Amino acid sequence: MISLLDNTVMSNSAIVRRSDLLRASFGDKLATSQQPFDELRAGVAAGILPDLDWTWLPVWNLKRAEMSRYRQMLRRLNAGEAACLAMAMERECRVLTDDRDAVAFSVLLRYASPPLCPPVSFSTRRVLQASTITSAPAAPSASYPRSITEHSRPGTNR
Repeated sequence: MISLLDNTVMSNSAIVRRSDLLRASFGDKLATSQQPFDELRAGVAAGILPDLDWTWLPVWNLKRAEMSRYRQMLRRLNAGEAACLAMAMERECRVLTDDRDAVAFSVLLRYASPPLCPPVSFSTRRVLQASTITSAPAAPSASYPRSITEHSRPGTNR
């Protein structure tokens, strides 16, 4: 099953300069959507995140059939999480996120009748723990934002 990365997971990996851990943990079973990838690139352009090599990661665009769900989810989520969840629902993928709102929203969808959303799993910590690479550098200082979204929207609890 393909796992879609949201910006929070990619940003956390970038902060510790270890995007390779994602690749080592999941191989070719990872992708992201254009929206969170654009958020990541904005963090790089703003000098908040290091510019790492993400060329190995497929970046998908929303299909016409996914747009309606995406627009509905934008009422509760930011663009990156909404795009990943909309894609996951249509393409039967998993979403890897640390975003509290996205996790809570997916729980609501999973308990709808019938369930509407695939599993949302793996915090960044779990990805690091699951990795076969054990030489990860120390965690970033608390002064770093958890993601570009947090940095750009002061006062949010993401």
